Amino acid sequence: MASISFGECFSSRILKEEFTLENKGRRPQVLTWVNQVTIPPPKDKKNPDAEVKMPIPAFSITPDKAIIEPGASCVFTVQALSKTAGERMEKFVCAAQVQGGQGKPEPLYETAASCTFIEPLVEATPSVLEYGYSYKPGDEAAPVPAQTRRLSLKNTSPLALTMLLKTPPPFSASKSEIFLAPDDVGNVIISYDPNYPGDLVSRAFTDTRLQLEFKEHPQKVFVSLQAQTHFPNLAMSLTEGAFGCLLNESPAKQVMQLTNTSKVGAYYAWTFAQGEGVSNPSEPHLAFDILPIRGYLEAGANETIELLFKGGSFAKARAIALCEVVGAPRTSCRSRATPPRSSTRCPSRASILACSPTSGSRSASSFCRTRARCSSR
Repeated sequence: MASISFGECFSSRILKEEFTLENKGRRPQVLTWVNQVTIPPPKDKKNPDAEVKMPIPAFSITPDKAIIEPGASCVFTVQALSKTAGERMEKFVCAAQVQGGQGKPEPLYETAASCTFIEPLVEATPSVLEYGYSYKPGDEAAPVPAQTRRLSLKNTSPLALTMLLKTPPPFSASKSEIFLAPDDVGNVIISYDPNYPGDLVSRAFTDTRLQLEFKEHPQKVFVSLQAQTHFPNLAMSLTEGAFGCLLNESPAKQVMQLTNTSKVGAYYAWTFAQGEGVSNPSEPHLAFDILPIRGYLEAGANETIELLFKGGSFAKARAIALCEVVGAPRTSCRSRATPPRSSTRCPSRASILACSPTSGSRSASSFCRTRARCSSR
C-alpha cells in the first residue's frame, strides 16, 4: 500500500477511503498509525522555549490503533478534510508489535495520503443585473409588467456543482436549482416587479443580491441586483402651523410648499371630500379654499400652496382636502376651524399635519389635514 489519492475534491467536505489489513502470522499483532505532521519537530537549541505552531492535519486513519488476532483482519478508514483549498499530502507510518511483547514497535508500512482541495468556481454573466422603471401617464390603468434579465452561470470548477438560487423580493428567479457539470453553462431568468410593495412610492434597490448556494460546499456566491422605480411623489413642507386668533367673519391663511420629490412629472388637482362642511356637510368649499386648485410639477420642482379659511360666524367648520396626484400614493389630512362664540378676540389653535401614505389605487391622491379650534374667553 504505497499511497492513497483522493484526486480533486471540494474543501470543507469529508471524504473517506477504506482498506483492509490481515494478520497472517501466528500471534496477535498491535498496529499503530501515526500521521507524521502531528509529530512535533525538534526544539530549537538556540530558543528552546519558542512556541511551535503545529499544522492542522488534513487526513486521519481510524482506528489509529488496533489488535489483529491471527487469521483475522481489520478495516481502516482514511478520512480527508480541509477547510482551505490547495494540494495536500501527508505521510503515515504503521508500526507493529506482538501483543504483550516488550520490544519497541517496528515500522511495518509507510503510506501517503494526498488530495487537491478546491472551492466552487462560478462565472456569472453579467456580474450586475440592472433594472429601472419610470412612471408614464396611463400606467395607472393596470399593474406594471415585470422586467426580466437573463443571467448565465458557468461552472469553471473541475467538479460538478448543484446550485441553489435565492432572491429577495421584489426579485425572483425562474429556477430554484441548477446542476452544472464542469464547463457547463446554465441560463436563468431574473425578474423584477416594479409594483412592489404596492404603495406607489419611488424606491432604489442598491444592496440587493442574488445568492448562490452549493450542495457540495458551504461557500456562497452573490450577484448584485440593482433597480430603481420612479413614481410621481409629492411632499408637503408643513407639518404643523397656527392660524392664530380669529374674529367672526375673519379669514385665515396658511402657506406651504408642495414639492415633487420624484424624477418624473406630477399632475395634481385639489378637491374636497363630501360629507363635512360648515352648515351644509355636502359643501365644505363654503368654508375652505386651496390655491392653486390644480397644476403640474416637473421633477424636483416646487410650488407655493395657500390653504384658506374663509371665516364664519359662531360656527364650526371642517373638511378633508384631497390632492389628487395621478400615479402617486394616497395620504389624508383633515381641516377644522372654529370661529369664536362672541365678537371678542379669542385664542385659536390650528395645525397642519403631513400624514403618512395609506394604501391607494393607481389613480391615487395626496391629502392635507388642517385642524383649527377657537373658544372665547
